Amino acid sequence: MSNKILMKLKQRSERCPLPGRWACLGNAVNASRLPPDRATLIVALREDFSYEELIGSNLFDHSDDGELQFIKAMDQNDGLFVPIWHAKDELPFDIIVQQRCIFTDALPILAGLSDRNMEKALRKADNRLFVVFDLIDLVLLNNFSLPVVLWRADPPSMPAQVKGLSDWFGWRGIGQGASPMPPSNQAAVGNDSSQHPQCAVSQLIFVNWSPAELLLHEPADARDTAKFLTRVERIYGCDFTNLGFWVPTEETLKDLQCGIGFEDKSVVRDILLTSVDTSTRPLSDHVAGPSDSTNSLDFIADRAAFRHERTLCRQGRGNEGHLRRALLRFKQSIEELVYEPAARAASSHSRADQRGLELLQAELMPQVLLAAASIHDELCSKGKLTENIESFELVHELCESFDDRCNTFLRVVRELRR
Repeated sequence: MSNKILMKLKQRSERCPLPGRWACLGNAVNASRLPPDRATLIVALREDFSYEELIGSNLFDHSDDGELQFIKAMDQNDGLFVPIWHAKDELPFDIIVQQRCIFTDALPILAGLSDRNMEKALRKADNRLFVVFDLIDLVLLNNFSLPVVLWRADPPSMPAQVKGLSDWFGWRGIGQGASPMPPSNQAAVGNDSSQHPQCAVSQLIFVNWSPAELLLHEPADARDTAKFLTRVERIYGCDFTNLGFWVPTEETLKDLQCGIGFEDKSVVRDILLTSVDTSTRPLSDHVAGPSDSTNSLDFIADRAAFRHERTLCRQGRGNEGHLRRALLRFKQSIEELVYEPAARAASSHSRADQRGLELLQAELMPQVLLAAASIHDELCSKGKLTENIESFELVHELCESFDDRCNTFLRVVRELRR
């Protein structure tokens, strides 16, 4: 019955346009959005299904006055949801919303692997499987026939996801005999061989940017995921050489914007796949982090990621956990890349007065970085800056200017003490 309710829900929902600049390429191929008038939709569903059937579908609960209402998970991302289909069924067996499945307790990444379109998409992408951290990125990449699944980075989910993926990649020592679904879901989803693709997955690629926003923001959960996978690789001796993190170049973003401007989906798809070939870093490189030559800009990218998550939350499309983690990482970047190096350098001075002054400088610099980022936010909100990585260079320039002024101040103080 839940499958029939889901099918009727899909029929009565709106087609989902692609996000932002991608909108000119039409609607999403396998995603729907609840209409704004939820009450009218519920009335229409009541014509075909009883109150008990709707409550039992996991899509609904009831308000304090007993009226049917959609569960909160269905209202995330403005009601965006992605159906999952089996090859032999005419009805979808589940839907994915942000970070969860509705009808079963399956993890989204493992449910997505059982979708009827997965095998074909894998073959067209040279058996490379793409992993995203946000549902809107899954919707977008699906539109270019890429095999894409949704990852959850909370501690209980990550081991289960790796166990499920081990069957597909042949990782030894973990999750031996694991199925693409947790055991509790095998009856609901099916566990015959047709649910498994006939082609092997050659590479697992984490999408370490924001395709929907066309920005190079690192997703809030990417670093925690990379650290977890590195730990699994070390403990279990897994071979994760076929696992990478994809970050395109600024030039690729400009190429994509050009292809989008001409509304040419085939060219855009070619640009995406070419970027995957040239801009996917192995897990070891991602965990090691960028070279010292680029460290000075890391805090800017982290600030960009924090602002991005905060904007999503303000629009009702975000996740408070992602926001907290992004803010923590921004502060950690300031601590590790700005304060700690400056404090170490200051502590190395033999003269107490010079050491004290430079320690003061080290203490002030993080505060100035946070203030500069707030100034950047204010300028963006008033339309004075664009929301891209180049505009965040203003923050870097402000910090460099502050550093120059501190150095001038130190030189003057030193001259006066002579």
